[in-house]
Amino acid sequence: MKAKKYLKVDDTHQIYYEHFGNAKGVNVLFLHGGPGLGFSEKDKIFFDPEKFNVVLFDQRGAGRSEPLASIEQNTIHHLIGDITRLLDYFEMKKVILFGGSWGSTLALLYAIEYPNRVEALVLRGVFTASLQSRQHFEKGGTATFFPEVWKRYTRLVPSNQRHRPTDYYFDQILSSDTEVSKKFAYELSYYGMSLSRKKVTAEEIENALANFDYYSEMIIMAYYSTNNFFIPDNYIEENLDKIGSIPVRIVHGRYDMICPPKIAVAVHEGLSNSVLYLVDAGHASREKEIKERLILELNKLVMNVSEVNIEKALTVDHSTLSTVTKLSKAYWGYSAEQIKKWDVDLTITPEYIETHEVYKLVVEKQIVGFYTYFFKDENYIKLGYLFIHPDHIRKGYGKLLMNDFWKRISQEKGKKVTLDADPNAEKFYEGLGFEVVGQLPSSIEGRFLPIMEKMI
Repeated sequence: MKAKKYLKVDDTHQIYYEHFGNAKGVNVLFLHGGPGLGFSEKDKIFFDPEKFNVVLFDQRGAGRSEPLASIEQNTIHHLIGDITRLLDYFEMKKVILFGGSWGSTLALLYAIEYPNRVEALVLRGVFTASLQSRQHFEKGGTATFFPEVWKRYTRLVPSNQRHRPTDYYFDQILSSDTEVSKKFAYELSYYGMSLSRKKVTAEEIENALANFDYYSEMIIMAYYSTNNFFIPDNYIEENLDKIGSIPVRIVHGRYDMICPPKIAVAVHEGLSNSVLYLVDAGHASREKEIKERLILELNKLVMNVSEVNIEKALTVDHSTLSTVTKLSKAYWGYSAEQIKKWDVDLTITPEYIETHEVYKLVVEKQIVGFYTYFFKDENYIKLGYLFIHPDHIRKGYGKLLMNDFWKRISQEKGKKVTLDADPNAEKFYEGLGFEVVGQLPSSIEGRFLPIMEKMI
């Protein structure tokens, strides 16, 4: 399902949108940065089209929306109204709002205004539009870390304007002199791009600006900034209580020079259902650490939005569990001949379910995984099987099952959990705190299974 169209939102503006993914999937609305940036094809990398029902749109005056760079009838209140129009148009009663930088501002503001329409928030590079959140970027806090970047940025600012360098830039960008306006728009864009990632070269910045309509974006940004983004100072910070119990996941670069991490920390601490990740990155959404964490957190939220249950397995489930086991084993590259050789070991019988603790993972009423354990002796709990159907591997379900396991044995303090891991799963268990304490010969000559343990 794909659609690229325009939605007329008033007599002046029509906003460009794209709609893709699974119409029966979890609703997501992508909110781009800026203001004025627009979205690109690369912004779709966060969303599995089989899992999500996704709408992306260019905000008023941005990207492909018309008229381009128009500041008429263009305020934060208009943008909030446009979000509601889009949700109503696509008949989305509730939605996950996914936004970074200015997109996080818009997401938070919408959630404050219409919490009943928001399923969850996934935020990156949090920006609240408060004066405090703007000072680092606008007033020269960046000079401490990037003195050469700040020096270039301020070389166009006369001495009597050095106390307000970015305001001076905004004045020039909004001036009637197009040549001057474009020159300052270029330099402001260059400044921002210089700080967007931990490592970026002048060549990369120049190539990006040569293929990007920075001028239109800077007009919108200057217009919003000079109007203090059309909200009172600290408005978001003072209204976080209105978001209530909405799940919020924040991913923020520890070395973000555009939106200081302390702002994300303050927002996180003001929310009742927030998880914050400070990662080894700057501001850009496609830095590896940020991108991977955003995808992971979005998928974890979907498990909560979808119908997901972990239940005691029944003897009648034995055939389905056996199928999951063999398909999961095959996923790791084992041949059909090897799988057949292991058939007895990979078959879950009714008797096994009766004599072991067996818990199944049910997603949308389908068994997609399970784990088993038993008390080996007074000192050890043996984790037997843990398998996920290949269609659900790498989506966080393994950790979900392990979390359930830890909860069930949490009273067994002082005991150890032991397991014989498939070599492909060794790093997974290491990430959960298990250590290799020995080896077990496999049925394949020259192959050994790591024996792993962890104290409860």
